[in-house]
Amino acid sequence: MVLFVALGCSAPHPDIRVRQLANGMYEVEGPLAGSLKQKAAWAPPEEASAVVFPNSFKEGVHLEGPMMAALEVAMNEFLPPGSELQTQDPDKRMAQCLSRRSSYDTHVLQSGDDLFFVWFSPQPSRCGLNEPILDGGAVYAIDGQGRILDRR
Repeated sequence: MVLFVALGCSAPHPDIRVRQLANGMYEVEGPLAGSLKQKAAWAPPEEASAVVFPNSFKEGVHLEGPMMAALEVAMNEFLPPGSELQTQDPDKRMAQCLSRRSSYDTHVLQSGDDLFFVWFSPQPSRCGLNEPILDGGAVYAIDGQGRILDRR
């Protein structure tokens, strides 16, 4: 139960499986497991002290849990953390650009209760590049269980 409290949950999520290993450690599987394997870097305190949190998220983007889980599954399949695109081109700038998650716009469409479409659209202008990309993104169909149904 301590693990679930640390994740901000009051009870185990049905899609998360936890088992204790012989060495006493716990193995976590499920839609949130990827975020447990590699934690984000924290900014130094002098930078963090300048942050002012908003009083409201009314103007923000709201993603419900199943939609966020579908987005995470699609992104980890499309561009796994730490991956880099390989190219034979001596100019590596486009490959470097397309290896960064921040170079993509992401669109999520919920179709029914149990189906999500996630589209990644490259924006090389974010890297200072103006070259057109004909087929650099992808659309994934993800079900409510976090399974990839198809990719186009």
